[in-house]
Amino acid sequence: MGGTRTLTKDSSPVHLGARALDILIALIERAGQVVSSAELFAIVWPNTSIEESGLRVHIAALRKALGDGQSGRRLIISVRGRGYMFAEEAGREEKKSANRNPTEVIAFEQFRLFPAERLLEKDGRTVHIGGRALDILIFLAKQAGEVVSKRDLVAGVWPDVNVDEGSLRFHMAALRKALGDGQSGGQVCD
Repeated sequence: MGGTRTLTKDSSPVHLGARALDILIALIERAGQVVSSAELFAIVWPNTSIEESGLRVHIAALRKALGDGQSGRRLIISVRGRGYMFAEEAGREEKKSANRNPTEVIAFEQFRLFPAERLLEKDGRTVHIGGRALDILIFLAKQAGEVVSKRDLVAGVWPDVNVDEGSLRFHMAALRKALGDGQSGGQVCD
């Protein structure tokens, strides 16, 4: 994709409607994060009333155009009751691996965290993790060995946002799940 608002696959244009392309751009810009239907409506159809079924039609068209689900690989994931998520960063991973600066790597257990690239790997494979959970991980990794209070964590991750206890617990649970925290008897976050 580029400034001309076109999507190509193997140098051939992929025909998508303007709304489907807007949805794809919104999802890719937030790759790894769940984007709610309400957010997509506000981005793609501002000041227009549209039903959920209209969004689902465009998502289905995107999946078909992208070959989503072929060979077992999912690009657009439906998160029941929450929205949609683009599962990978659309080809940026290959470029990132070649341009890594070894000083920007935080390694722990079988994980490698690349904060500047907002990328987490486990045993060399990308771990898809929501944006806020990744923000928490980056903040905690940079404070490794220190006890961080909930107040300091919230201030470090969401400096200008009032975050409730439930939201923090939700994102911490997502982080623990992505890390497999506690599954082998040890804990990465406590």
